Amino acid sequence: MSNDGRLWVALSLAALAAAGQVTGSRGKWTWTTARAEAEAALHEGMSDSGSFARDFIWTFERLPLAAFEGLMSGASWKRWTRNELKMSRDDGSEYRDNQRKWWKTAFASSEDPVVAVVGSDGCVEELWDGWHRTGFSHLDGMPFVPVLVGRKGILENIGSRGLARAGRRKPQAPEQVMATVQDDDDGSFLDFDVVLYLAQASKQDLVALRDCGWGGDYPADNVAWFCTKFNEDLDGFMDDVEKTGTGFEVHVNEEHARAWLAVHRPDWETP
Repeated sequence: MSNDGRLWVALSLAALAAAGQVTGSRGKWTWTTARAEAEAALHEGMSDSGSFARDFIWTFERLPLAAFEGLMSGASWKRWTRNELKMSRDDGSEYRDNQRKWWKTAFASSEDPVVAVVGSDGCVEELWDGWHRTGFSHLDGMPFVPVLVGRKGILENIGSRGLARAGRRKPQAPEQVMATVQDDDDGSFLDFDVVLYLAQASKQDLVALRDCGWGGDYPADNVAWFCTKFNEDLDGFMDDVEKTGTGFEVHVNEEHARAWLAVHRPDWETP
């Protein structure tokens, strides 16, 4: 994404926050600006700078792992997390291991985001809550970390008209992008969300998915196999198909996939 693109995304988030609109949701759980600030206030005592939650505009976002490397490198995050797991085991506790197992599925929800202050460059400056969840995300190669993000200064030097324009310019992305996998033998099928795949797939993989018509070929099959890591129902479905040796087809909702990519990965079709 270009610098201008990043700026418009930031401004749009600010516009939503200023209006008190929904900043993130999944299922029945919704983060409004007020609720996000209230949650952040529970953890403001962990601020290294002595800041308060009220000092920031809060939004729910999904940040890439690279955003946390201002605190530690990716390798350091993994080493730290492995050490935390080892210390827990040495104490005879399974708590950290169980927490890690829980996070492998819970990270895709918006119910338990970490709390962080992010600078104008998009990098995390302070992590108020969620060190272990962030560490597990690095260790297990999650495509993103769900975060209540506090930003400061986004609204400076922007008039109300400019802010309104920024809010209008950000297209709306669907919360979910659904795909369907169908067993060739008995016709049984299952719908599943592919946002996690779209978030981490290479441009080449996304273009291959587009070129096969968003379904009915190997690029679409790969979407399903990837998503089995985060969807137990899909994992069971694909396991049954594999055991019986029957064929299957996967089809991704093209309209929703393109809408999601237009917001979150607008350069996906460029070389």
